[in-house]
Amino acid sequence: MSRAFRFMYVSDLLSTVGTSFVYIAIYWLSAEQISASGVALLATGVFLIRFLVSTFVGPWIDRFVSASLYQTSLLIRLLALSITLAGISLTDIVLPWLLGLLVVQTILQIVGGNAVFTWVVDLVEDDQLPQANAYLATIERIGTLSGFLLGGMMVAHFSIASILWLDLGLHLVAWLLVRHMTGQVAEGARVGSYREALLEGIHYVARDGRLKWILGCAILANWMITPMNTLLAPYAKDVLSGNAQTFSALELATVIGGITMSLLYGKWVVSIRQDKLFRIAVVLQGLAIAIVAYMSSVPLAIGGFVLLGMALTLFGIPFATLLQRSTPAHLLGRVRTAMVATSTACSALCYGLSSYLTSLFNISFVFLLFSLSGLVLTAIWLLIHRNVSFTEARQDKVG
Repeated sequence: MSRAFRFMYVSDLLSTVGTSFVYIAIYWLSAEQISASGVALLATGVFLIRFLVSTFVGPWIDRFVSASLYQTSLLIRLLALSITLAGISLTDIVLPWLLGLLVVQTILQIVGGNAVFTWVVDLVEDDQLPQANAYLATIERIGTLSGFLLGGMMVAHFSIASILWLDLGLHLVAWLLVRHMTGQVAEGARVGSYREALLEGIHYVARDGRLKWILGCAILANWMITPMNTLLAPYAKDVLSGNAQTFSALELATVIGGITMSLLYGKWVVSIRQDKLFRIAVVLQGLAIAIVAYMSSVPLAIGGFVLLGMALTLFGIPFATLLQRSTPAHLLGRVRTAMVATSTACSALCYGLSSYLTSLFNISFVFLLFSLSGLVLTAIWLLIHRNVSFTEARQDKVG
């Protein structure tokens, strides 16, 4: 990997760790000062912000140099932290400042993540994209896990101001690592209005058979893992007869599985095509959900969720690589946001359906229903689109 990629990699890791432990600190402080329904409303608001920004930010991402956009997101983060620190030092009312910071950092995290996604194609060669995406997946999981663990410990021993100062220091170092990096906007990225740019990304996905195939696989994968996202706590309580520690162990098992696959992934990319790995990952997610559906043993269930975490990462890395290789550089931002928005909207429908199904069936059957129906639909989808093929080079470098 190039020196520039390594600097960006470390910068993104520091930013992820800092953002994660601040999230924990803000949510914990909110839980101490407002009701449980207020915290739930806060979480819903953050989800809506993520969804809206993820849906509509793509055309703007494509109009800027990825390196400059990432650097700017770090500078704005530093400014937001400075304003928050000044605000909480001047008044006894702390929560409004922290909630404002939470909104800003949520938006910046999405913008920065999209900037890194488009920037990486300029920093590495085509044949290194899978490994680069594997490294970035490792950052996301290790950085987030480390940040959550640090956040839990720091909330117990340090003031919120101390935690914000530490985050400010991490983001300052993150910015210093990448401050001299430059790039250029892909040809055609600034053509047309925002509406035209947004529609161009949607139309490109609708016209391209490979992108439609990727999107179909993503929707089916989200269908199969719906119970993990909506019913994990009831599963730990009712199926495993566990408690809050059981729930946490299942979450941790999923993260550990993801980290393990991220670290092992580089050994596979030389011998197995990305589209084949992607197919395997979709099926493996459904199988993992089916395996844990009727398990009553906590250790076996933890093993099943480790497998699920590995499948999620095995899905995520080829997804990013295939998307980068199948999309011209000037459309990457808006195509990615169109894909994510469509997949997220479908997930929301799945979440509502899972809630309704639990009123008719037990938790284990709902797990099995989503997994088996998803596997059947996946088999049909893969059979119908069995002739879809991908190159091992980027779309705008083929021919």
